[in-house]
Amino acid sequence: MHDTIASMYIDIFPKKSWIKIGLLAGAFIFAYIPALSLLAGTWLSRDDSSHGFLVPFISLYFVWTKRERLSQIPIIPNISGGITIIVIASILLIMGSVSGVAIAQEMSILLVIPGIVLLLLGMPYIIALALPLTYLIFMSPILNVFLDKIRWPLQLFSAKFAGVILKYAGIPAYQYKNYIELPNITLEVADVCSGVNYLISIIAIAIPIAFLTQKAWQRKIVIIASAVSIGILANVARIILIGIWTTYNIGENSHGPNHIFRGLFVSVIGFVFLFIAAWVFAETSPLSVIKSNTGKRIATSGITINTQQFNKAWLIAIALLLSIGSYLFLYNPQPIPLKRNLKELPIAIGDWRLANTEYQKNLFEVQGADAEVIKVYKNASGREIKLYIGYFELQKQDKELINYRLQGLYNNAKEIEIPADSYGQIKVNEAIIQNASQNLMVLYWYNINGRIIANNYRAKFITALDGLIHRQTNGAIIMVYANLKDSDDQNKVSIDMKEFVKEIIPVIHKYLP
Repeated sequence: MHDTIASMYIDIFPKKSWIKIGLLAGAFIFAYIPALSLLAGTWLSRDDSSHGFLVPFISLYFVWTKRERLSQIPIIPNISGGITIIVIASILLIMGSVSGVAIAQEMSILLVIPGIVLLLLGMPYIIALALPLTYLIFMSPILNVFLDKIRWPLQLFSAKFAGVILKYAGIPAYQYKNYIELPNITLEVADVCSGVNYLISIIAIAIPIAFLTQKAWQRKIVIIASAVSIGILANVARIILIGIWTTYNIGENSHGPNHIFRGLFVSVIGFVFLFIAAWVFAETSPLSVIKSNTGKRIATSGITINTQQFNKAWLIAIALLLSIGSYLFLYNPQPIPLKRNLKELPIAIGDWRLANTEYQKNLFEVQGADAEVIKVYKNASGREIKLYIGYFELQKQDKELINYRLQGLYNNAKEIEIPADSYGQIKVNEAIIQNASQNLMVLYWYNINGRIIANNYRAKFITALDGLIHRQTNGAIIMVYANLKDSDDQNKVSIDMKEFVKEIIPVIHKYLP
């Protein structure tokens, strides 16, 4: 086997290339060690991403199965195309690093690898390695971002389906939106319970199973489609199991270790069904594929290569990676303090006066802010509106203006426009938060160096751009919210809140940089 591996590399790469490979690997680690550490931390800390450890090895095995074809492809370095992709990846890495945007760093990793392959080996290798290169996306939680749009529909589907089954099981269950009311507890099918995370994991496992056991594309698609169905139904089964468990074990906490155990149990069952589906449709045994691939010696007549272009490509790749790493190593952003202390906000803002109501904390979890203020204002009619401002002098990883802790707020938000005098029509987010403990209308937006921004992604991008150009990543989130008594009260609350926002905008700008 070792002779086979050596033969492959001797055929593909020129002799004495191992020093170049070592230098390239070292340059890559130098540039990407913070991003790689972040990725590994995600694998360790999140159950839904733990499969990420396996992905690079599975991808390498896909490469290994293609070694015979690779040994016959001429090496034609694509210097211009490779440089372009690596530069784009570098910009993403730098912008993500300076602003603490993990997704940008992860996208950079996924982009720089095919960029290096294109630069060194050429487009024919990109085509030949399309599967292993594309499969690398499963080592990053980036798919969670793209699948956020289906998270809420899956929550509703899972809650509704589980509610029906529980009724058929003889358990009184009332389902409303993503809540299931049981005799002794109300279950919430939260964002993390939507099944999206488990769906990604089971698809990540299904793809190598499909490609190892099936030859026809139709069968491969069937296996992957089966994984999607199994993933969705397994999540429903988990909710049903929790419902039955909590109903017949009155007073037991449905969260914590028992919750996790039941989730893992159902997950294992889901994977068992996936393997059964693969076995039913199998055209080839996975073990026979592995055996045939590992014992096979490749006979080639050598590869056509332009040595001068090849050496030039290696040098460019190493130089680019070292440049990126050096920039990040020397990067030193500056914290930007407030113009004025937020606690000095005026007692009167338009027709609104500071209320004597004691208000302990913000209802939404904003962590890492360098300065915060919570105020309660009341108008002549008695309407109370709560104002929260969280300001970040400098954003970095785990100290971000926009983060997953506010996902529940983001999912319920829609953009609206509010006339704000000299500021014109400004866009803010409006969200209605309804659950067992609260019924709120929330208006929120971001202030990035004087810019009023509603869209999360635009706010992230501008923050990253400011970090890249101006070496500053400061920003603030402003939340305005009020209780909703009933549906008839919603329009009145909306009018009052918009009026308050109109009044508070010019005031805030006297405090925020």
